[in-house]
Amino acid sequence: MNKKQMKNNYKEFWERDKDMSLIFLSEMGLQKENTLFVDEWFLNYLKYHSESNSLEEIRHANELRQQYQLFPKQKRQMGQYFLGKLIKYYNISCTGWLKSLLMAQLVVLLRDLIIECIDKRKVEYSPLEFVALTKYLQCSEISPNGNLIENILKIESKNKIYRKATVNERSNITTNILAINSNKGFHHDIRDYKKILRLIEERDENLINYIYEYKVINRQGCYQILKTIFDFRLFANKWEDFTIKIKIIDCFDSSTGATPKERWKTQIEHIKTKIGCEKLNSLCAEIVKQEELKNYPFEIGHWSDDVVKRFVKGAKWASYM
Repeated sequence: MNKKQMKNNYKEFWERDKDMSLIFLSEMGLQKENTLFVDEWFLNYLKYHSESNSLEEIRHANELRQQYQLFPKQKRQMGQYFLGKLIKYYNISCTGWLKSLLMAQLVVLLRDLIIECIDKRKVEYSPLEFVALTKYLQCSEISPNGNLIENILKIESKNKIYRKATVNERSNITTNILAINSNKGFHHDIRDYKKILRLIEERDENLINYIYEYKVINRQGCYQILKTIFDFRLFANKWEDFTIKIKIIDCFDSSTGATPKERWKTQIEHIKTKIGCEKLNSLCAEIVKQEELKNYPFEIGHWSDDVVKRFVKGAKWASYM
């Protein structure tokens, strides 16, 4: 990336985020003039990230931390707005899209402030505010290392959002998070996806139907295998079918090592008891057929899809038991 492209990427991100921030502000009941100092803080962050060298960035990180200490912490919605932007800017900084050279001190500052806001200040969101947050955090570039969904789920856990939310709010939140997940460049694991599945309840009928049709943009092999599992009819009752498939996904995703562990054997025996040997063997055969998906192709070379490898290994193990 040349210098002109680098500056254009910063400008493009800022302009795009500015428009989305206005929507986020409106949905949070905030006025733009009351958050100018927050927006200026993030503009300074982008400026420093773009221009800093390895010596300057320590000073710039300290300046930003000092400015942060002056923020009016007592304003609840201001904290919600600031945390949302922290999470988004940390994600974009981890993509390499802004600048190939990672500004370590500046990025670590964002990570530390996210932890401080969630764990120490315990910034709270209502279900409706959380809908707005998850909508705002839908980005064009999603870093596998930016902890975007991980931070969202951490906020949900701290606030018990799903317990308080209506069916419609739960649906909006989940589809927003899954849209973020869909946009990842490469899925190194499906840990966050499984956490999302476990938040869904029997009352979320429309959401369960949505999961059965869910696909990710890059058509990665692990999600093609997940679609194969959801397409395979096990029970007529949708909730019963959904819950056993979560158990199958958890079991196959834990297929590590040269031979199955005792815990894995217990899991697969439970599944076999529930669905029968014939259905389990048929499903395993469908998964093994997709073994070629274990390598994800790029323009130059490929990455190993370790999730596919685990699922294929688990399917082979289950077929022999």
